[in-house]
Amino acid sequence: MKPNMSPQTRKLATVLKPLGRTEAKQATETAVEHLRPELMRDGKSRFRALGAQLSVTRPTAKGSPTRLVDVRVVDYLNRRHLRVVIAGSRVVEVRELDYQPAFVAEEIAEAEAIVARDPRLRTIVRRRGAFSSPFSPGRNAPGERRIGLRYLVVHRKTVVAVLAEVEVDLVEQRLTAAHAVGTSGGSNG
Repeated sequence: MKPNMSPQTRKLATVLKPLGRTEAKQATETAVEHLRPELMRDGKSRFRALGAQLSVTRPTAKGSPTRLVDVRVVDYLNRRHLRVVIAGSRVVEVRELDYQPAFVAEEIAEAEAIVARDPRLRTIVRRRGAFSSPFSPGRNAPGERRIGLRYLVVHRKTVVAVLAEVEVDLVEQRLTAAHAVGTSGGSNG
């Protein structure tokens, strides 16, 4: 920090500094440990921490803003999306979300693996030059965790053709809808 900063600016700079990896990891671990008893059902647990992000409260009339870390957790077995707010090293709020947070790379990979196991789609998934593009399939109820994948292929380096659209339920870990669009062509496209 610059030496000519006012004490108020210095204090604000500390609150607003970017969230570091260590702080994000500690907040995520704190959130998961706090939720661990709730994440169990019939002796099993299946959840995923989606990540952590900085959250800053508005300043009070006499005080300064508060630095918080917001951790999102998907509890697949109990069909919940949770927001856990961490202040320092303690949980200050746990709230169930009424919407589906954005997908993370691990979930996309899990959905792709589920699709790859389906014999009807195996040739599309393995097609040379084919790749998937995730999307959110329509409206999702609060307890659902569905991800859509469009399988595409590039022809002659310019035109993209949609081969199939699929929908995967990550709670049930199964394919719920599949629609092959354009499957013509040889093994090289």
